[in-house]
Amino acid sequence: MSPDPPKSDEDDRSKPREFINSPEEQARALVTVLEGLPSALFVVDTSLRLLLHNRGARQLLEHGSIALRAGHLDAPSEDGTRRLAAFVNAVAAADPLTEALGPPESLTLDKPWGAALLVRALLMRSSAEQGSSQAGVVALFMLDPDVRGGLDEDSLRHVYGLTETEARVAALIGNGSSVEAVASGLNLPLSAVRGHLEQVLDKTYSERQSDLIRRLLSGPAGPR
Repeated sequence: MSPDPPKSDEDDRSKPREFINSPEEQARALVTVLEGLPSALFVVDTSLRLLLHNRGARQLLEHGSIALRAGHLDAPSEDGTRRLAAFVNAVAAADPLTEALGPPESLTLDKPWGAALLVRALLMRSSAEQGSSQAGVVALFMLDPDVRGGLDEDSLRHVYGLTETEARVAALIGNGSSVEAVASGLNLPLSAVRGHLEQVLDKTYSERQSDLIRRLLSGPAGPR
């Protein structure tokens, strides 16, 4: 029996390469992508139960544009919550192919103050799939024109490896607070805040406070 001919480099290049990632690596990659989205993302089921959200969504929750009660999304008004639930259920009940080919469904929710909340929906799992007993899942992209994006503590921790207190100090400094104001707001000694700030400067490779602010605002954890 003659030996098999040696494989050429061309043969290797013609075969698709497989990227094998562990579930943990895939999860980390997904979190990085979601955190970097310029929109507030809420993934919910047909009962408005929150399954997943990103830092833009956390900003809306902190601002009060939308609320979270017992793990479920709550619009600024009772009528708004009913309309949001009906909207999500209508999207989840739609035909997946029709939803994929058509423009995203949209909804406007009035707030007691300021501009209306703009909502767009993307079907992730249809409740109309034959033989499926699982609830539909919908991704909601929300925009509140009244909310200006700021530095998010969770993103700072994830990107720069900061501790919880360091991330809080960095976010406050980056969003315009002075060291003295940070110390007063966090009820910490001024020396302690300066110590945390030194750690933040070191971990972000920043030489001075002005350099830190510029780096935080323009970097991967910056406001969108």
